[in-house]
Amino acid sequence: MKFKGLSGEFNLINERLQPPGYQIVNVIGKGEREIGFWTPTCGISRQLQFINNKKNCSSTSINKLGPIIWPGESLATPLGWMVPNKKFFKVGVPESSQFEEFVSAQKDPRTDEIVGNGFSIDVFKAVVDAMPVSMPFQFIPIRVNRPGDEDSLINEVILKNIDVLVAATSIQLNQSFYVDFSTPYTDLGVSMIVPIPTDQRKDGWVFLKPFTTILWLTSIATFMFTVTVVALLEHQINTEFWKKPKIRLSTVFWFSLSTSIHRDRVESNMSKFVVIIWVIVLFVLTSSYTASLSSLLTVQQLTTTTISGLQRNNDYLGYRRGSFVLDLLKRWYFDESKLKALDNLEEYHEALSKGSGNGGVAAIVDEVPFVNIFLSKHCSRYTSIGPIYNSDGFGFVFQKGSFLTSEFSAAISKLKDDGDIDRISNKWSRLQPSCENITITPPSNSLSLDSFWVLFLFMVTASSIAALLHIILAFYKNYQKRVVQQKTPNNDDDLAVILFRPGAETDLSSFRSIQTPDTVIYSRDDSSYR
Repeated sequence: MKFKGLSGEFNLINERLQPPGYQIVNVIGKGEREIGFWTPTCGISRQLQFINNKKNCSSTSINKLGPIIWPGESLATPLGWMVPNKKFFKVGVPESSQFEEFVSAQKDPRTDEIVGNGFSIDVFKAVVDAMPVSMPFQFIPIRVNRPGDEDSLINEVILKNIDVLVAATSIQLNQSFYVDFSTPYTDLGVSMIVPIPTDQRKDGWVFLKPFTTILWLTSIATFMFTVTVVALLEHQINTEFWKKPKIRLSTVFWFSLSTSIHRDRVESNMSKFVVIIWVIVLFVLTSSYTASLSSLLTVQQLTTTTISGLQRNNDYLGYRRGSFVLDLLKRWYFDESKLKALDNLEEYHEALSKGSGNGGVAAIVDEVPFVNIFLSKHCSRYTSIGPIYNSDGFGFVFQKGSFLTSEFSAAISKLKDDGDIDRISNKWSRLQPSCENITITPPSNSLSLDSFWVLFLFMVTASSIAALLHIILAFYKNYQKRVVQQKTPNNDDDLAVILFRPGAETDLSSFRSIQTPDTVIYSRDDSSYR
């Protein structure tokens, strides 16, 4: 049955009334607003369409509907969870804090409401704004026994007195069994604050520290070997060896040393090859030594403030009261009697100024965000070493299994990618050092043979090959001399001495020859030879 009546088209199929369409409305409180229509033929559309053929329908997509206002007056589509049936989320903030740059709570005199302030508070508000749903909240002040007592703050979450904890709270593994932490929103790591050295330490043997003992011995041995090879290659053809009446070890050593520093000239091509290689090796060793010594002199006074140096010297070490750093130092086998708890920046400065031997501390170990705050005020006198330990940074704390954990973590990651957290950090300039400060890493070990063994091996190999070739050529020349002697028996042995005496080959021009029927005589003013 199908006909048009007063209310519109009346259509019965299989004894069921077929509606012509539905109006889609957005209910807002007690009111409503139209956002589209649905018809059996065309489905969902922005405008009402009475068409019998689907081919004539316009695009039917939910995206064609009017804007939907979701609960909480948000235009973003919710992710599937609902705000619990209460008016506000309870967000806990500590009443007192060691570092108000991160979080502080004050009461607004006009409204008597708690107002939060600080870097962590600004990040929290930015995260709430970035979430796809509205999250009404109110700050709840938390009284702690002493500033920095993170365990007391986290206990409020465990006892479900608050829904979220916003404080300078470090992400800790031992607490993650009872509460949930969001993704960290601060720098990671633990650093150490130490005084900037003012005077160089008076160490008369510091010039030996750039190289290890093995490297020194290897360098000396390689030099002596090169000295011997150069002397072997030069003593037959270089007249410098014959200026003195006797050839001694000191003569050989001084000639090779002066050759290395370009005072004397080498004659043999093999000697030149060996000396060139030795000069290259010497240049590399000298450059490495200079760089290593400069580094040692720069950070020499800081070498005792490494973790191993503090343990070895039995110095006092400071840490922030209530921080997990105390447990970390205990795991590093520090004597607890040598650890001092500090509460604020003034105590940091006072303890470092006194020093370990005068009732203070030699260094302070703390997380990077707190170290940056301290250096922003005292970076002209102190510096940081590290990070010496990889911590997880600061995070927001939620009740175990809270749906807010994943939503906050996703929003924090988005804010990091967009650079919003960096902009918030720049707003709080005290979180960054206000003057140029150099972060010094612990000095590395002295240079060892492992860094130069290829260079020494190449030097020794080249010198050995040159010496071996020289010895082979010497034997070959000696063999030729014996052959000549056998073929000319009338020549006197003194002439052979002259012809084959080392250094005499180039002196024949000073002789004049006298030829007789049986003998050739070479003579000079001082003597004559047959």
